[in-house]
Amino acid sequence: MKKILLITSILFAFAIHSFAQYTETFDVPNKGILLGPCSGSDGTTCTSNDFSGVNWTIEGNLTGIDSEGLFTKSGYLHFEDVDEESCWVGPLLNISSVPSSSVNVTFTIPAGTSWENSSTPGSTDYMDVEYSVDGGSYVAVANVNGCPGSGHTLSGVGCGGITGPFTTNVVETGIIGSNLQIRVCVDTNAASDDGWLETVSVPEVGAVVPVTWSSIAIEETERGSKLLWSTSSESDSDLFEIQRMNSLTEKFETIGQVEAAGYSTHELNYEFVDDIEFSNEKLYYRIKQVDFNGEYSYSEIVSLRISDLVNSEISIFPNPAHHSIQINGSDTFKEKISVVKIYNTLGALETQFDLSNLHKTTSIDISMLSSGIYFIQFADKNQVPLGDIIRIYKIGIN
Repeated sequence: MKKILLITSILFAFAIHSFAQYTETFDVPNKGILLGPCSGSDGTTCTSNDFSGVNWTIEGNLTGIDSEGLFTKSGYLHFEDVDEESCWVGPLLNISSVPSSSVNVTFTIPAGTSWENSSTPGSTDYMDVEYSVDGGSYVAVANVNGCPGSGHTLSGVGCGGITGPFTTNVVETGIIGSNLQIRVCVDTNAASDDGWLETVSVPEVGAVVPVTWSSIAIEETERGSKLLWSTSSESDSDLFEIQRMNSLTEKFETIGQVEAAGYSTHELNYEFVDDIEFSNEKLYYRIKQVDFNGEYSYSEIVSLRISDLVNSEISIFPNPAHHSIQINGSDTFKEKISVVKIYNTLGALETQFDLSNLHKTTSIDISMLSSGIYFIQFADKNQVPLGDIIRIYKIGIN
């Protein structure tokens, strides 16, 4: 096997949307953790869960959820007796188009519910609205109910409990950056300690970013070219389409797909093997991420070149050329080369030459070609392509 060419890059891909206000009212019921118990911080480990078609995810210590759930109802998100801090995390929002942005959250403690103000660790009921800008640490919005010493956005610690019905609007302004993510965290410790997250909105945002790309790489294997990629978060993500283009066609085609996680707040790794017979030409790959609603975004493009001949073994001059070109090749090149093919920019074969008796330097007449850009591909006696495809420029009047 030849030396693996590995290209890795940090990616940030955005779906294309018009700029508008982002608003979440949790209108689709029964999404999230429907029934515990759960293990760790992964909501899919809970006894009953359904995250399909939602773009908010759950993180935190979910082991405190036993017979209760943490799920949407018709018009709000319901917290009840979660016993440990659990958070609903919103999608990544593009705020780069506005000078500054703001977060608006409506939260209700219903009638018949009383949040305790106990200072005993593990007994306090509280809610925090937090936001992260450009992947940084989460910042909690200051207390909104007159208890700044509590250390939480909503809590009765230090100045009495909170008895429902109680509704508060949490607003944070002056947020500057490119990407914004919101999460709402709650810790309540009794079956009667309900809390309802009703509305979350951010004015003037661009894309809701369903996937945060982490890396993408391509490598050569015995089976073919292997594409590897990872995401650091996913929201409402249905599948990944793998697309390939060669250096002649200049058009991507879908060659396979991989099922996405749907939602995740942790890094996930994926791979796809393109079972292709290497033709010693440059191959380009990209990934098309598709949401459940059909919207999509693309990863960066990575490329792979597997050549029996290295660049130093092939040279063409002059380039640009008028009437003819000279092909120089090493001894290794001379032994393998048999045919040279010239393609136009549409990938159509213009002409080809038999070079079975290639000498150290060979001249090829290109006077019949119109002025423009062409691609030269070498092949062996079995018509199997060899080496790099070389771009040439034909200039002058025929």
